[in-house]
Amino acid sequence: MPAPGAFGELSLTRAGRLLELEIILDWWPGLAVTGLEISASHILAARRRLSDCVARKQASLIRGDAHRLPVAPQSFDCVITIWMLEHVSGPHTVPAEG
Repeated sequence: MPAPGAFGELSLTRAGRLLELEIILDWWPGLAVTGLEISASHILAARRRLSDCVARKQASLIRGDAHRLPVAPQSFDCVITIWMLEHVSGPHTVPAEG
């Protein structure tokens, strides 16, 4: 399993809907996972890579900005950012949005 250092101690057994992507599905295949990406080309690449998960409605992908999530408040039980905060301006404001 990938990234044991990052996920080895994490428990998501009570989470039903999670904002993140593929690595999480490797660890917790029963979750409904949503990926957020600002880049249209990255969304297309993720759709190709996750086509089976999207077809099973196990994963969905939305284009948007982490500073202004394009979803209703309280849409997710859990939010995880992986390799993302170092790429946004004002990363301290992103967790408040989730």
